[in-house]
Amino acid sequence: MLDRFGRRIHNLRISVTDRCNYRCLYCMPEKVRFRPSPENLTFDEMLRMVRLSLRLGFTDFRVTGGEPLLRPGVLGFLEDLVKLEGVRRVAITTNGHLLGRHLEDLGRIGVRSINLSVDSLRPDRFRELSRGGDPAVVWDAMERAAADPRFSLKVNAVVLGGMNDDEIEDLAALTLARDLDVRFIEYMPFGYWEEAAPRQLVPASEILRRLRARFDLEPGESGEMDTGPAEYVRIRGARGRIGLIQPVSDKFCRDCNRMRLTADGRLKACLLIEEYRDVKGLLRNGGSDEDLLSLFGAETFGKPEKHRNYRMFSMNETGG
Repeated sequence: MLDRFGRRIHNLRISVTDRCNYRCLYCMPEKVRFRPSPENLTFDEMLRMVRLSLRLGFTDFRVTGGEPLLRPGVLGFLEDLVKLEGVRRVAITTNGHLLGRHLEDLGRIGVRSINLSVDSLRPDRFRELSRGGDPAVVWDAMERAAADPRFSLKVNAVVLGGMNDDEIEDLAALTLARDLDVRFIEYMPFGYWEEAAPRQLVPASEILRRLRARFDLEPGESGEMDTGPAEYVRIRGARGRIGLIQPVSDKFCRDCNRMRLTADGRLKACLLIEEYRDVKGLLRNGGSDEDLLSLFGAETFGKPEKHRNYRMFSMNETGG
């Protein structure tokens, strides 16, 4: 459906859990407390919302967390999602720790797009940024997914000034011989870590300048799996592309096509605003499909033109 600014909204991001086995510096506090599981929507409740979204014209669905592969039963949910009539694409965003053990199942059930978070190629730094992640496990999963023709793999790296910005060129070079895209994401100053934002922000223009100084770049063509805000270039002769996601220096709102459903049942029109609509209450208190459709349609149509400011929250609450 179209929102009030004429944007076609067809992408629903579904966070299935706020839990994660990593504690990435920019995402959540080290000693974060997660919600009790009963506070989260059941998979049946999520599927009900998906069926209603299909009636509104949604076609693309991304399952996120936290770490979605931590939630028991998520593979069955993904399989049910893929099978729904009208679903064009089902994707997953993961930190990669459990990806290797589930990769074959994901391919079998029809998940075709994987976003993988890799903020550093240096083992010690990877462990530091993720507060204890296992770089070898994630690297193995990345290599296997990149070599599997069933998957479109995008490697996401949040660029942090003074922390991993000296790896921009090395990360970009992953695209030379591997069938994957590397996407550089500007750090967004929200959440408990926002006081660090001025020092951490490396604008996309600086990333692009660095890439041009090292590589011969050409425009990167759009692909079938591209439904997000990245702008792409390609190193001449490379197999993969390089994407730039600019939520700060060049707000990516003008082409926004997504809504968000959080694990605890909040329907959000924008990642970076406080306002939301509670669908869990309707789902659990006898709300009809018509009631839910009316709420869903109104919230989608009323999407803000752009994000206004940032608020205090952890990224795992909403899903990246």
